Amino acid sequence: MSDLKKSLIIEGVASSELQDKQGETLSLAGAEISDLENSSAFVNSDHRPEFQHLVGRVLDAKKIFKAEDAVTPIQQKYWQQLKKPFLWTKSELWDGVGHVEASSIAAIYRHYIAKGEEPPIKISVEGRILERGPNGLLKNTKIKGIALTVAPSLTATRTEVVDIVKNSGGADSLIKSDNDSIPFFIETTDPTTRLHDLAFKALVLLKSAGSPKVELNSLLL
Repeated sequence: MSDLKKSLIIEGVASSELQDKQGETLSLAGAEISDLENSSAFVNSDHRPEFQHLVGRVLDAKKIFKAEDAVTPIQQKYWQQLKKPFLWTKSELWDGVGHVEASSIAAIYRHYIAKGEEPPIKISVEGRILERGPNGLLKNTKIKGIALTVAPSLTATRTEVVDIVKNSGGADSLIKSDNDSIPFFIETTDPTTRLHDLAFKALVLLKSAGSPKVELNSLLL
């Protein structure tokens, strides 16, 4: 039987129409995001483009201009927090396939989630500025990818783990998250592994739903 392989699925606010530290504001309407929408965009670590720093890929993206555009619980939560148009993204880390730097990032997520705290990892978009407007407006842009960082120019960005995809060479059972369509695979032959993964999954779902602080140890009986 092959080793278990886990990959974290994260969602977040990649950008918004709030001013960043440089005094610039992205026009969401003028942002071209097809690379993010068709899953051809990479996720890198702290704006570093080398192979070892490419830690995942973007699975989906959507522009949220108004409350009605937010159709999932997480999108709706972000809208309530920001009350400004924002760019939502969903990404997969490559921590489940032996990627060292992706595993390091995943370890940070797991540490903070286990403590019932918000991970400090945020998102920064990357691409080209095609046209500038007055007062720091980025009128037209081409978004090519996203970076995970703890020091973003736009502090209003955020990320959170919403699911775990686990694959193995053996028999798997399939559990679907109530708030997402991404499948969550659990190997059923190891009760200890199953218990820990179910507990971590439950903690992720509780955090996504905005539940009060709860620690991982309280779920491991």
